[in-house]
Amino acid sequence: MPEGQKNIYLITGESIAMVGHSPFIEVLQMKKGFEVLFMVDPIDEYMLQRRKEYNGKGLVSVTQEGLEIEENDTERAEREAEDQSLQKLYLRIKEILGDRIERLQVSLRISKSPCVLLSGLAQTLRDKSDRLSSYFVSRKIMELNPKHAVVENLRQLVEVEEESGRNEGLVKDLVQLMFDVALVVSGFSIEETGQFAERIYGLILLGLSSGGSCRGQGSGAGEEEMPGLEVASQVGAEVGVDAAVDQRQVQNLDIQMEEVD
Repeated sequence: MPEGQKNIYLITGESIAMVGHSPFIEVLQMKKGFEVLFMVDPIDEYMLQRRKEYNGKGLVSVTQEGLEIEENDTERAEREAEDQSLQKLYLRIKEILGDRIERLQVSLRISKSPCVLLSGLAQTLRDKSDRLSSYFVSRKIMELNPKHAVVENLRQLVEVEEESGRNEGLVKDLVQLMFDVALVVSGFSIEETGQFAERIYGLILLGLSSGGSCRGQGSGAGEEEMPGLEVASQVGAEVGVDAAVDQRQVQNLDIQMEEVD
């Protein structure tokens, strides 16, 4: 193991391809240069319930709550400041997602992704179909990357919403879409697949159109307005929708959201 790595970090999943592209290893493997053990056999999860160390080194799952990554004083102070700056966003996300989220916090484990979701339980309950595990994993911990454009834009949108009363539908759509995408990349299943598909189709239409907004097709009287292209393109990038973001428009959020409303 590299010098400075005190634990054996590991990630479980269904395939090497899945765990190799997991956002959970971004900081440890890509930024810190630590080794992360990929465990993709069903027996691995069973073994990890009964063995907590190997040769004096702790076995630490990178997908579980309580992951500790060493920080210096500057990094710790920066994270605490970022956490304070996101308090309003935390409250708004919790208000929108309700009981699906236990709490929110700044992530130590991601550097390229906007957010991940995790459960406080062992990873063996990650995404099973039985009722007991579904009950336990129903409430997630959401970890945010405050440096990501999606999170920063959402933070600004929430501030505009609070000050002017606008953008309520937009904020709800973006938060729900970000949550759904985070479910997928974090190894969970999406329960409301129909609504998720409608949001994605809306983003595809936005990418194909030249307008700033559009509505989900075929949803009838209850359809909701989809995100404006400038902001939605940041979220869309997480699901493969390539839309250019005009930074001057992003800075002028008031004008953008007035057009969406």
